[in-house]
Formats: sequence, C-alpha cells, structure tokens
Amino acid sequence: MIDGKKAKVVGLQFPDGLVRFSQDVKDRLEDERDILVILSGNSSFGSCDIDLDLLKRVDILFHFGHTRMFEIDKVEYIPVKIILDEGILDDLLKKSLFYIVSDKISLVTTPQYIDYLEYVRDFYEHNGITCSISKGDSRIKGSGMVLGCNFSAAKGFEEEVIFLGSGSFHPIGIKIATQKRVIRIDPLMQDIEEITVEKLLKQRYAVISKAMGFKSVGILVSSKIGQNRFDLAQKLYKETLGKGYKTYLIYTNLIRPESIGLKVDILVNTACPRIAIDDYVSFNKPILTPIEFDMILQDKITDEYKMDEIRMEDIYPIF
Repeated sequence: MIDGKKAKVVGLQFPDGLVRFSQDVKDRLEDERDILVILSGNSSFGSCDIDLDLLKRVDILFHFGHTRMFEIDKVEYIPVKIILDEGILDDLLKKSLFYIVSDKISLVTTPQYIDYLEYVRDFYEHNGITCSISKGDSRIKGSGMVLGCNFSAAKGFEEEVIFLGSGSFHPIGIKIATQKRVIRIDPLMQDIEEITVEKLLKQRYAVISKAMGFKSVGILVSSKIGQNRFDLAQKLYKETLGKGYKTYLIYTNLIRPESIGLKVDILVNTACPRIAIDDYVSFNKPILTPIEFDMILQDKITDEYKMDEIRMEDIYPIF
C-alpha cells in the first residue's frame, strides 16, 4: 500500500488500548523504507474518529483497530480481530442453549468478533435454531455488526438477540433499542448472561430529574468526523432559545469535564452517545442525550426510554 501510493510521509493512528504498539510499527516501517512516519498523539475512539489534522500532513494515514466507516482518500483502516479458542467458544455455545427460549434468533457482535458469526450461526442452526445475521443501516459496514452508537443490525423480526462480545454497553443498548430479550456470550470472561436494563434506566431517569428546572444549557457538538451532528445541535439550540432559556453551542473535539468552562445548569451531548451514558458521573452537572433533553423540552417524560443512536444521514459533512 505504501509503495503503491509512493508515499513518503505516513501517519499512524491507534486507539488508546493499542497505542503501545505504535512505536514498534513506526520503527519497522522506517527501517524497511525511506519514509517519515508520524504518530497521532490524539485519542481515537472508533472508526468515527479520524485524525483529520494529521491526514493533511501525510500521504497515507493508517487507522488501526477499527473497521471502515467512511471512504476517505488517503485513509486505510486496519481492524484488529480477537482470536478465540474454539474449544472454549464451543463450550459456551452449548451452555447458551439453556438460555435461548426462541427458535428464531438474531446474531450480532462487535467488529473484533465479526469473523466468528458464521461459525456461531452454523452451530445454532445445527441445533434447530434459525439464525439471522442482518446488515444494519448505512453506518454499518458488516452484517451482524453493532456499534456503541448504532444497533440497527439487531432490529429484525426475531424475538431474541444473541450478542457475542464483551462489556455491557452494547448489549444494554441493544435491549433498549429493540425491546427484545438479549443474551450476551462473553468469550473473554467465559460468561453467559441475560441482559437487564433496570439499573441503567434508574440512572438515566435520575439524571433527567436533576436536569428539570434548568435555566441555562450548553449543547455539545463534536468536530469528530463520525460524531458531528451539527444539524441536530442547531435544531435543539433554536428550540431552546425559542422557549426562553440561555443556550450555548459548544464545538469541541474532545469532550471532557475539565474542557467545558461555561457556567450552565445542564449539558446536552450530541456527540458519541456513550459520553452521556458511561461518563455522566465525571461531570459536575447533568449531561443528557438529545432524546432525554427533548423529553424535558416538550414536558413529556415517559417510561418509554429510547437509546440515542447515530445514523450516517445524521452526520454533518465536514470533509
């Protein structure tokens, strides 16, 4: 790829969890070729987060750890896959048969495990369970793939979803977004669990309750290529101003509590949905998703909680 493009300046971008490998990759590339390699010093949170400033300085940028979301000239994605012990996976799949109650299920996973979905489907169908691996919307590049901001691949007609992967955010998001029964098979922890969302919903409604009665609001807009929902932020800004509140649009690359110096009562996050859900305790004021904020604006707090998701058509064109 480097030779084919006759690249002389190469950029490397790694997520925080893989940045320890960046020096070895840099040293090897420069040892083997007469090129300059520049390391991105910015955090990378997904395929939605390309270092566009570095991209201006290089002939090619290698983005490690994530699958392709955008077709951007000079950007090459290098996904990182997890290799599983098939014996352990087989044992987990056999145990999972005791959790599944439907004869038609949907299979989803994260990009790290995507190569195992066909194997999992073959196992279940051999055991008389019909499996669907759906494409998802235009933001999703692989069938059966879910992201922390998009669960469309799990929204088929099946009544039950099997999530292959680690962590709780994705399966909880699937549960809320689809209202289906969700089983998580975690190959790393070697654990199987039916997902419940009561704890999360209790947390979110507590945040909503604290935000009610606000007088001023800061609406956060991300400059990251795959998180920039400027149109949505502007819509909320105009609606909020129209209702007589003090409102501020805050445009930033990295959303952290210490980087927001405005004295406002609440924040509304239009960037990565995980910021409001996972990191809310880091902020000294309520931080809401756009859907939660709209409930307050319209004075319609309902029990029908909806997960904030990003579609490709929501993204403001910044490149």
